[in-house]
Parts: sequence; C-alpha cells; structure tokens
Amino acid sequence: MHNNDKEFYLRMVALWQLTTIPGLKATIVGDTVQFFFDAPKPKLIVDIPIKIFYQLEPIEILSLLERAIKTKYYLDAKALRSPLTGFKKDPFSSQN
Repeated sequence: MHNNDKEFYLRMVALWQLTTIPGLKATIVGDTVQFFFDAPKPKLIVDIPIKIFYQLEPIEILSLLERAIKTKYYLDAKALRSPLTGFKKDPFSSQN
C-alpha cells in the first residue's frame, strides 16, 4: 500500500469495512492499482487505472472487485460482504 497517500489509505479502510474478502490488498504499480486476495495464495483480482480508482467510491470499487472475482475465479464474493447490522443506512442500497 502507498503509505504516504491518505486518500488511498482511507479508500482501502472503507473497502476492508465493507467486505471480508480474505487478505484483500492493493498496491500502486505505475499508473494502476492492483488488487489481490488470498485464496490461499495471493491472486490478482483486477488492475484499475489509478485515475479511475480515485474517481470511484469504495462501494463502486467493491462491485468491480466482486465481479472480477466471480468472472476469474467463479467465487461469489458478494457472500463475503460484511454484515451491516448497526448501520443506519445500507451502503449497498440505491442512493438515488
């Protein structure tokens, strides 16, 4: 993780709160953010251009990660969403 970038760190903290994807990690490589998870060895989930990463909300990033895991590894990552008990609003519901 890019230790000097507060916005990057806060987005990752938000992702870790929204999901229990095992060993979810992200690294900045050039102009992309690479996401990995442990299954049981680290596996690449997806590369997201860094510009897009900063334009998306954490819930949108999570949706991309879940789709990529389903497509590449045939795993239902939505089942790994954190329980939302205690929240006043469901962050997965429509905001419109």
